[in-house]
Amino acid sequence: SDFYNKHRLWSSEKRFLIFGKENPLFTVAGHKISLQICADLHLSSLSHEYRSSKPDLIVNIAMWSQEDRKACVKNTPINIGQLTTETLVKARAMENRCYAVFCNFGGKITIRSKTGRLYPETSIGNSMVVNPYGEIIAKTTTTGQEILFCKINKSRCHWSKY
Repeated sequence: SDFYNKHRLWSSEKRFLIFGKENPLFTVAGHKISLQICADLHLSSLSHEYRSSKPDLIVNIAMWSQEDRKACVKNTPINIGQLTTETLVKARAMENRCYAVFCNFGGKITIRSKTGRLYPETSIGNSMVVNPYGEIIAKTTTTGQEILFCKINKSRCHWSKY
């Protein structure tokens, strides 16, 4: 397969999409890269599947919004999105002994549903790069659009047996 399918469908996505099963590994400039989409970040089982292919980098592209917290049925900390993403990105990096990137959308957008209803979405920000030891080496500072730069040292990957 030459593309990645989202594994964990979120909320209303379950009504319109079919989850994927493939876990392709892409090689770019000699670096092995695994992909995730949004809520796939929650799947430690997916991360476990990556281990045998030993990626150098896991990239999660996402749309985590402040409005997601408002949909919670229980009272949660106001920064639950930031706490969740930071903890899970660190876990994915450490589980695979590789770098992990969480790339969230920035700013505010409005989504129009099939029924015409408008849903405002405001980013939680929190895009980051985590090294294989679980240390954040680059992180956005706002909820708006930002570009992160950092160096990735491939020799730090796979520092122990799985």
